[in-house]
Amino acid sequence: MNSWYWRIPCEKLIWYRYFKVRGKLCNKIYTFFLHTVPAYLIDAVLYCTGKPTNAVKAYAKIDKVLMLISYFSTQNFDFDEDNVQDLWTGMSEDDKTLFNFSMEDLQWKKYLDMCALGFRKYILKEPPVVSTKTYVKLFTVTIAHYLVVAMFYYLFFGAILR
Repeated sequence: MNSWYWRIPCEKLIWYRYFKVRGKLCNKIYTFFLHTVPAYLIDAVLYCTGKPTNAVKAYAKIDKVLMLISYFSTQNFDFDEDNVQDLWTGMSEDDKTLFNFSMEDLQWKKYLDMCALGFRKYILKEPPVVSTKTYVKLFTVTIAHYLVVAMFYYLFFGAILR
């Protein structure tokens, strides 16, 4: 997942992509510290520089979508593929050639790259070529993300250890 993230970044990137959910409470904590706090900080800086503020509103929309999909992103799902395996082993070689649905032949890296490019083109309406400005923005928001995370850990553990 990280390989295409750095090779094919989005121009409309607002914040560093970080996806590590371990439950509803943890999800809410991450959302607060990695969405709400940075959005208010960004809007404060924009307000002080006289530019229009929109980070809080944008993250409210993002958080609404995240809450809609939170059930699926905070649960573990086990899928059984025994029937598919039985079907595959019961097929003749001619049928396997004609109806090839073996995942062993799928080139995952190429598939995910095509998904990322399709997402950029059809969902985000961005050009296929990534500009240098986009890479600079990605690097900047990555540094900002890790500074916010480090500050959170410093404040959290500093308060506990006192």
